Amino acid sequence: MIAINNMHPVVRFGMANGLVEFPEFKTKIHQKEALWELANKTLQQGLYTLVLGPRENTLNNTIHYFYLAREDLKNRGKAPDGYFTGPHVLTSQNIGDLIKETEKLIKLLNGGFVEKTVELKRSFAPMISKRNAGKKTMTNPKIDILEAAFTCITTISHLKPAAYTEVAPGKLANTGLIPDLPLFDKLTGQYPMVEFIQLFKYIVLRESGASAYLAESSTKKKFPRPPIFQGNYPNRFRHTEIGAVTVLAALGKWIHEHQNFYAQGSAVLNSLVKQPVYIISYDAIKQESVGHHLVELALSADLHQIVKQLSRVELIGVDNQKKFSSPKWNLFQEAFKRFLRFFNPASWQDFLAFYAIYPIEFFNLFKLYFTMQNSKLNEAILHAVVAYGRNLNLAAYIAAKEEYNSDQKRGMTQMTLNDYKHRILLQLESIIGSAKTGTELIARLNTQIGRFSMRDIDAEAKPFLLEVVSNNIHRDEAKDLIRAFMRLRTTQKASTEEDPFLDDGE
Repeated sequence: MIAINNMHPVVRFGMANGLVEFPEFKTKIHQKEALWELANKTLQQGLYTLVLGPRENTLNNTIHYFYLAREDLKNRGKAPDGYFTGPHVLTSQNIGDLIKETEKLIKLLNGGFVEKTVELKRSFAPMISKRNAGKKTMTNPKIDILEAAFTCITTISHLKPAAYTEVAPGKLANTGLIPDLPLFDKLTGQYPMVEFIQLFKYIVLRESGASAYLAESSTKKKFPRPPIFQGNYPNRFRHTEIGAVTVLAALGKWIHEHQNFYAQGSAVLNSLVKQPVYIISYDAIKQESVGHHLVELALSADLHQIVKQLSRVELIGVDNQKKFSSPKWNLFQEAFKRFLRFFNPASWQDFLAFYAIYPIEFFNLFKLYFTMQNSKLNEAILHAVVAYGRNLNLAAYIAAKEEYNSDQKRGMTQMTLNDYKHRILLQLESIIGSAKTGTELIARLNTQIGRFSMRDIDAEAKPFLLEVVSNNIHRDEAKDLIRAFMRLRTTQKASTEEDPFLDDGE
């Protein structure tokens, strides 16, 4: 009997891929001879989704791409002629080596079952590296033919989330996501890895229509890559690296929009919780994981909105027009990703350390984080915090506008109104950081609100303020709540003096 769950996750994924394509083998997963046949069938089928090429007689400037048949692979062209290795194929752009090694494995499998080992080469197993194994020179490791075949299946499988994306500054490569799930769970009788791939296949078959394989020719590029390279799944994010968060967000949004599929889809996403997820390309491999909070945000479609709106975050002190080339923006993104994945106080403080203005879509993210940290924070308190944050934000705008207009009349400024507001917000951040008690925190902030806006505190904020001054909410937690919701844009229009930098809800 084969201990299938002890196999490398890449081998298990290849085996599960075969079971999705040929489900009649499910009852034979502990029989080597049956797995031999399964590997052979799946490997041969995989050769039909390796290389994309343009159709002849393309109309106007629209290029129609299609996968070459196995028998046409030897006559394939190159990228300048419109031929591309599929985005899911995790190999170097020299696909000839992969095709050659795949054909070798098929030939061995066609020869009938035999106990034999073969070299595991990077051309069909990019996740391995050479080793010296006590010898003078580095050599490829050797493994069982079956394991090598299923590893190759994983490398060429189109039934995994994948995209042609940046793996290093200025370097793009095909990248795929492989979850480390059991092939078979004895306790439940379920096939977690198979069910993940089935979900992905079902979604892709329904959603990746012909438009994913169409591209517009131009004078700059006669044969551009079609949209499938941005991600081979729906709800993908353009120009965003593939990872556990982005794939979970995309799949969760689809499940949210197809409620009749919710039970099955949510079960699959929940199976990923606390399991390693491997992000693999020919040049790099990394491991990530997801928590229950991410699945909850994904299934409500909030995670997709959060990731989608990340680019709208304004970093205080960084020119918003040039932020994407700023090292500070890259550091902020890394801190944001860590916070999303770990969702603990340490990652939260790293994220909060970047002074920023957040889009309204971050509200549910903050709400979930704070309620997970403190179950006593009910809807009423959170509503009051939002109201208080809105007071602070509006007061900062009113003070900034007054200073800006005054300096502009005297010709003493080249700063924007937004720059003035950011400066005021930093003053409020300083008050928050230096307050020694909850009472001092609220007293000083309320004083500043009065000075800046000449208005009273919104009555809706009262429940939160009472909790802080009575020490029912700890000073440090109160600071974090105020910082988060003070930085949040709002869709509510308080008056005709509304901050033009607040979100308009579109």
